[in-house]
Amino acid sequence: MNILRRTALACALIASTLPTLAPIALAGERVPAAEARALLATNGNDPAQSAGLFVGINDFDDPAVLDNAWAVDDAIDLAAAFHECGALDAANIRLVLAGEPKKPETAERLESLKEAGALVSPATLGAFVDLLDETPAHTGPGGTMIVFLGTHGFETARAGAVMLADSRQAYLPVTGLPLHTIREVMKTDEAHEHAARWLLLLDTGRERALAESSDDKPVKAANPMSKVFAESLGRDRHLAVLTATAPGQASREDAQRQQGLFAATIIDGLRGAAPTGSDGILQLTELADWAKENPSGEADETQTAYAILSSGTRDLALAAEKIDNTALEAFESEKKVLLKALDDIAADPRILDGAVRDEVHAALEAASPGSADALVANLQRLQREGATYADVFAAWWNNAGRDKFAASASSTGEPDCTTTIEQARELLDTIKEELNSQP
Repeated sequence: MNILRRTALACALIASTLPTLAPIALAGERVPAAEARALLATNGNDPAQSAGLFVGINDFDDPAVLDNAWAVDDAIDLAAAFHECGALDAANIRLVLAGEPKKPETAERLESLKEAGALVSPATLGAFVDLLDETPAHTGPGGTMIVFLGTHGFETARAGAVMLADSRQAYLPVTGLPLHTIREVMKTDEAHEHAARWLLLLDTGRERALAESSDDKPVKAANPMSKVFAESLGRDRHLAVLTATAPGQASREDAQRQQGLFAATIIDGLRGAAPTGSDGILQLTELADWAKENPSGEADETQTAYAILSSGTRDLALAAEKIDNTALEAFESEKKVLLKALDDIAADPRILDGAVRDEVHAALEAASPGSADALVANLQRLQREGATYADVFAAWWNNAGRDKFAASASSTGEPDCTTTIEQARELLDTIKEELNSQP
C-alpha cells in the first residue's frame, strides 16, 4: 500500500472515532390531538380507553375553611391540556367544581370541553364519590384513569384525606375523603377490569387551609404536605402519584399567571416544555423528572414536584412531539445510492471482498441519520473514487468500521475507540518516518 493510501486510511480511522448526532424530535412542537391519539395508542396509552376526573375547589361552604384562588382554573386548564395533547377524549372528562373560572380563557376552555362532551358536577362529597365509582367504567385495559385533586388536604389517623366543598372543619374525619378510598376504588374488580393504570395528581398542600377563630388563634394549623400524606395511597404497580410539593413544602398559587404553580408546571410540560426522547413520545417519567428539575416559585418559596412512580407507569405515554422526517427521507435516498455503488464495485471480488460488502450492506441498512457518519463518509468516497479506494475502504472496515457499525456489534454503548486511535497514530508515525528518510 503506498503512502497516500496509508495516509487516507489513518484519516479514516481517526474520523471513525468522532461522535455522531442522534436524531431528535422538534423540541416543544407537540403533535395536534387528532394525530397524537393514534401515536399514544400505539405506545400503550389509548385515549379512547382513558378517562379523567378533575377536581377544583375554590369555594368551601364552611367559613372556617379558607377558599382557594385558582383551583377551579387549574382543574379546567389541566383537563384542557390533557385533551389538547391527545391523552383524553372530552367525552370521557368529568369536572368537579366549586366556584367559577376567573380567567376569560379558562371560561372559554370550559365551554369548549362541555360542547365536546365533558360533564361538570358539583364538588360535594357525595357527587365526587359517585363519579369516582362511575368514571372508571369509561376506561379500558389499554387506557389510563387520570385524577386531579385541587383542594385542601389534611391528615387523620396518620393517613391523608382531602376536603370537598361541603366538608366541615369540626368533622373532617367524616366529611372529608380519605385518600385510601381512591386506592380501594382502583383495586375493586370492576375498576381493575377497566383502566390499566391510574395517574393521580395532587395539589392539596396549601400553606394554610383553615381560617382563624374569633380570638385570632388558628382553629387548626395547616401544615405543608407531609410524607405520610403523600404516601397515603401506598404503592402499586398500576398507580402513579405526582404531588405539587415535596414533603415539608407548601403549595402556592401564582397571582400573576392566575394559576397554581403545580398546575402551571404540568400544563407547560404537556404543551411542549418537557423534553421527550428521540422517539418524540413524552412519557410520565420524563414529565415527572422535568417537573422536579424545574421547581416553581421565588427563592425561599420554592416548591418542587414529588413523584411516586411504579415500574408499570413510568412509560405512560402522555403527549407526542413532531418529528422532522426530512432528514430521514434524505438519508434513505442516500443509502440506496451508496448501496448501489457498493454493489457495483463488489461485483468483482478481486476489487472488494463479498463478505465485506455483505457486512457493510447490513450495517448501512440498519443505520439511522447521524448514527453512522463515518461509514457514510467512507462509502461516499468509495462512490467517488471507485476501485482505487476499495483497498483503503476494506482496510478501514476491517480495522475500525466492523467493530463500530456491524449489525452484529453490541448496541449497549459506544465502542472503546482507544485502540483505533492508537492504530492511526502508529500508522501516521510510520508514514512520517518514511517521508523523512526519503531524499
